Amino acid sequence: MDDEKKEQMARRAPMDVPDPEIGRGVYSNQSIVRHSNWEFIFDFGLMTPELRRPELVSRVTLSPQHAKSFMLALQKNVEGFEQKFGTVNVVTPGPDGMMKH
Repeated sequence: MDDEKKEQMARRAPMDVPDPEIGRGVYSNQSIVRHSNWEFIFDFGLMTPELRRPELVSRVTLSPQHAKSFMLALQKNVEGFEQKFGTVNVVTPGPDGMMKH
C-alpha cells in the first residue's frame, strides 16, 4: 500500500491504532457473552477441526452502558449489511452459551 493510500485510511479511521498487531484484529467463529451487575464480558474463540474445545482469542469487557451502545451500533450495521447483501441466517446458542456452526 502506498503512502497516500495509508494517509487516506488514517484520516478515515475512527481511532488511532498505535500497535499494528492490534490493528490486524483476530478471527473468531465462536462467542460467549456473560454479564454481572457491573459489566458484560464478551469471549471470542476459534474452533478448528483438530481442537476439542474453542480456543480463546480475545476477551472484551464493557460497562452495561457501553454494551447497550455497542448492541445498537451492531444492530444498525447488520441491518445495513442485510440491505446490501441479503439476510444473515442466525445460529441459536446452545445451553452453554456457545454459538455452534
